[in-house]
This record gives sequence, C-alpha cells and structure tokens, in this order.
Amino acid sequence: MSATARIRNVAVIGAHGVGKTTLVESMLFDMGMIPQRGRVETGNAATDFDSEEILRQMSVQTGIASGEWRDCALNFLDVPGSHDFSTDAKLAMAAADAALLVINAAKGVDANTRKAFEAARELELPVLVFINGVDQDTAKPYPAILQEIHERLSPHAVPLELPVGEGRTFKGDVDLIGLKTWYFAPETGEVTEVPNTPPELTELVQRYHTTLVEGVAELHDEVLERYLGGQEPEQAELSRLLRADLLDNKLLPVLCGSALGNAGVRPLLDAIVNLVPSPADRRYPSLLDLDTQAQVPLKPETEGPLVAVVLKTFSDPYLGKISVFKVLSGSLASDAHLTNAQRQTPERMGRLFKLVGKKQLPVERLVAGDIGGTTKLKETQTGDTLVTEGHPPRRLAYPMPTPAAAIWSVAISPAAKNDEAKLAIALSKLKEEDPALTVSVEGRTHRTVLSGQGPTHLEVVLAKLANRFNLEVKQSEPEVPYRETIAGRAQGQGKHKKQTGGRGQYGDVWLKIEPLPRGTGFKFVDAVVGGAVPRNFIPAVEKGVRETLEQGLLAGYPIVDVKVTLYDGSSHSVDSSEMAFKTAANLAMRKVFAEAQPLLLEPVLDVSISAPEEALGDVMGDLNGRRAHIEGMDGSSIHAKVPLAELAGLVTAVQSITRGQGALESSFSHYQEVPGHLQAKLLTGLKAETAPH
Repeated sequence: MSATARIRNVAVIGAHGVGKTTLVESMLFDMGMIPQRGRVETGNAATDFDSEEILRQMSVQTGIASGEWRDCALNFLDVPGSHDFSTDAKLAMAAADAALLVINAAKGVDANTRKAFEAARELELPVLVFINGVDQDTAKPYPAILQEIHERLSPHAVPLELPVGEGRTFKGDVDLIGLKTWYFAPETGEVTEVPNTPPELTELVQRYHTTLVEGVAELHDEVLERYLGGQEPEQAELSRLLRADLLDNKLLPVLCGSALGNAGVRPLLDAIVNLVPSPADRRYPSLLDLDTQAQVPLKPETEGPLVAVVLKTFSDPYLGKISVFKVLSGSLASDAHLTNAQRQTPERMGRLFKLVGKKQLPVERLVAGDIGGTTKLKETQTGDTLVTEGHPPRRLAYPMPTPAAAIWSVAISPAAKNDEAKLAIALSKLKEEDPALTVSVEGRTHRTVLSGQGPTHLEVVLAKLANRFNLEVKQSEPEVPYRETIAGRAQGQGKHKKQTGGRGQYGDVWLKIEPLPRGTGFKFVDAVVGGAVPRNFIPAVEKGVRETLEQGLLAGYPIVDVKVTLYDGSSHSVDSSEMAFKTAANLAMRKVFAEAQPLLLEPVLDVSISAPEEALGDVMGDLNGRRAHIEGMDGSSIHAKVPLAELAGLVTAVQSITRGQGALESSFSHYQEVPGHLQAKLLTGLKAETAPH
C-alpha cells in the first residue's frame, strides 16, 4: 500500500457546541499524540489554542490535529461550528477527503446540523456520522435519533453500532457488522471485546443489523439477489461494500459514543481507517489555467509533479507566519524551491512539520494527499497554489471555496490618530489569516469599515487588534452606501467667467441630463456641432461632470444611472482653459441635477435565512418589520429582499428567535429608490451630519 493510500483527511463538522473539539481531543489521546485529554472549558484543548478560543470556549478557526492509527496517517480538521466562521469551515472541508458529522444526542438533528451536512454534500465529501453524548441523562432514545437522521439528512443512513445502555447506564456498543460487543473503560478509552451481543438487545440488534445489510444490498444487484435467496454477505464483503458506497456518497454510516467519556472513540478510529477513502481514492478537481481558462487534470500521485494548495494561514508568536497546506500531487521536502503559480513569484519552503494544534512535529517529507505546515512563505496566501520552481510556467489555481458575502459590518478608527499606519499594517496581516474579513473605506467619511460573517467574527478581529497589535479602536455603525440619481430630465448652462487683470478664465457649457435604467451607471455624450466647444476642451468637460458625479449633490453620495449630454457652449480664444471648462461643467451639473427630480437610492440584499420550522413564522414577522419583500420559502429557508439599512440587528434577532439554530446568508441584489416618506427624513439627518459645527 502506498503512503498516499494510508492517509485519511477528515473534517470534523457539526453545529456549535456538539463536542467536535472534545472528540478530536479524545482521538488524539487514543492515538498517543497527547499525554492527557484537555477540556474546552479549562482552555487546554489541543486544537482550541487561540486566546479568543480559550476566552470564549468555542472554536473560532480550524484546528489541525495529526496522528497515526493502525499504520495510517490521520489528519483531522476541527472546524468551527458557528456560522460566523463558515468560510474557515468551507476551506477546511475543501482540503478534506471525508467529513465526520458530530450530532449531539440530546439535541438531535437541528438546523445547524443540516447546514453542516449540506456543506459537506456540496463538496461531494463522503460523510460519517458520530452521535455524541449517548451517556447524557438528556440524550434522546437512539432509535429516535436514527429516525431524525433518516428523515432530515438522508434516507440512506445505516447504523454501524447500537449503544449498550442509555444515559448514565451506557457502557458499550454493539458492532452491527461483526455482531460483537465492545465495552469501554471510563476515561481511558480501553476496549474490551466480547464475541456476542447482550441478550436483552437481541431484537434491536437483529432489526438494525438487517437495516444495515439491506441498505448495502439494495445498492448492489448481485448482493441483493443473493440476500433475497437467503445468503447474507459475510463481514469482510459487507465492510468492503460499505467503503465503496461511502466513497460514492450512497450511504451515510452512523456510529455512537461519548467524546467526553472517551467511549466509542477507538472503534470510530477503526471505522475511519477501514471505511473512509484515502486521497488516492478521490477524484480531485482540475487545476484552472488563469490565462487560458483551460482545465489541467490533477492526480494525487507521489511520483507526479508537485502541486500544493495553502488552506490556512495563522500567526505564531515565536515563529511568525505559518502556512498550512495540502500536497495535491508529488512530494515535498524542507527547503524546496517553489513557485507560487498564481502570483508567479518564487518561494522557498521552510522546515516542514505536522500539526497537533499549535504543536509542530518536524518531518522531512510530505507525500501526495498529506497535510502539513511550514514557515517563511513570503508572498503566498490562503488559497494559493504552489508548484515546482519554474514548472510549469502557467498561472494555475486549485478551485477553493470563495468567502461568503459579509453580513455584518462595523466602522472603526484608531483611538490614537498617529496609529493609522499601524492599523493598516495590522489589518493587512489579519486579512492574510482570514479570507472572510473584508476591509474597505467609506466614500463620505473615509472611515475604515470591517465586514465579516457575523458579530462574533468581528468581535474576534477587534480583540486580535487589541491583544496582538496593541491597537485600541473606536467603533461606530457604518454608513449605508446610498446612491443619488434622478427621476426627471433637465438642461441648462454652466458659465465660468473670471477676469483678474491678467489672463482670465472662460468656460461655457450647456448640458442635458436624463435618467438611465437601474444599474446602467453613467454615460457621457458629446453632441456639440460647429465647434461651439473646441475639441481639446471636451475631455475637461467630461472630467468635470465625472468629478461632480463622484462627489454627489444631494447628500454627498455618488450619482449613478444618468446620461449627460454636452450639446452647446462657447469659448474664448485667450481665456479658455481645461480648468475653466471643468469648472463650468460642475456649475452646469449643479443646476440641471437640482431641476431633474433628484432622489436617493438604497442598496437591497438577497437574504436567505434557515431556521427550525417552528420559528419560521416569527422570522417572517421580523422581516416584514424591516421593509423586506418575501420571495418564497424552500424547505426550512426563507428567501427575501431586504434593504441594507434595515439589516442592522437582523443576525442577532434571528439567533434570538431560533435560539441559536438559525443561519443567515446575504448577497447584493440591486439599488432601489428610497420610499418618499423616508427620503425626506433621511436627507434631513444626512445634511445635519455634514453641516459645519
């Protein structure tokens, strides 16, 4: 078996608070990678090492945890469960070859569990399910959870295990493939195997064993024919078929145990080794030639050309920038000379290491399919592709998920004015680590605006500014990026004439302004005949018009969707100049814009909200109070168009209504006219803000 075939890359996914990090901690302990199990609550879990994770007792970034089990190299990507960090989760899943979906036995399959499952399915990842916390007093009956999985996730869910005991009486699992029982020693994870099943569970064992066998047999005609004839597949064949069906996403295998009690974790590791596909089994997407848009096939072969993709960047207080990458093809050694295929810049690989949280385990070489880290990559950022130096010379990119559109923003400014340059440098470094963070500058106020996936996301960014960069910032609500336009038509003259004793200034233009369809932008038309405005001054007129549009005339916002026609004017042989005609154009624009029924436009977003069915009515009621236009429902999701000005507080409102089970996505849709009754009030407020004090 090749080194690549012995690799398992697994993204550990699920809703926030279901025990993903605790499960990874137990797997690391059982693999011998850590001397004792840490706890999220005490701040010593291996993959939750960031200061914000320790403070908040939640994952805010993907943690990497590598180890070995049964002669296989296992790389776990412990992804955040909060929707505020969904981009980080998607990037991690794009590097995985399978997903382990963790479900809390007390909560069952909630909306966020479905969201995580759907994200894995979108990337065509094979999925294993681990029902965690079956030893809780509040755990739902195991058959009830299986029914939820069957109804809400996949009708092809098949149980591989059956718990022995319920709640605090839980003490082991029945292996539904081999029909044997594992009993778990508390805390240590030790397994005692018994070659039979508990008599009191005989009926349940037979029922679920039949469910498993029939679920597999129905996907294979020959096996089904034998099964209907009374011949059941043997254990080895059943395991082989399960692995093939998991790779093809035809089945959803379900296991169970307790991450906190370290019960059922070793059988889970066995299942990952035996059932989860290796990188060699997966079909990778082709590389994209950025210049020709051609597809370049990619095979995860150690003998092939080197291709690696950076899936994460973070900062270490001692080592500086750390780049985590997956070797897609070829092999990689320390100090290798590489080329960043997108940027066409040279890079030299630092020392290589595997990761157990923040702990680095040095290695000399990484083969195709493996995940590791390095330091000192200068130009390379998350999502970049690395290839052998000088080969190939093409600009190549591996398809990675694009960051989700921002749904939460805050305007900031440094508390100390002389910290502006320091703030810019800090934000640049944070953007390297966090592709979901957007930094922009407001047109009117010139304030810096941070945009991200939710309030917690931006709280973490602001905390990093304070703690890592010693930067205190003042926060405020960002401005809504309104636009100005017109509803009518007008025409008029702008004449600039000035005589000061020497050479004078003279420019004279006649402009016509009219509205264009929404989203058209701006169009300038030169309709001058007979040389009324000399040809060499017409670019100055257009420049004067454009500058006026950019500055705005109603409330200081850019003017859009207008057509301006220059149709007449006059000049002076001595006093005319480009500056004079630019000034005349500005004067004419002020006149005609004021007479053309000016109005404000506001941005409207496409918003999708997923929520439990019982909360959909309240969510819809909240949207109606925000001038939203409900476009329809799709399962447990509401689709609506919502003015950006009404979006403030929507994320927290949805979380409150759904008790943390809701998720919101948004993207820009279009600009629309601000309703008249709101426009007058809005303009009064905006003009008061900009009035001299």
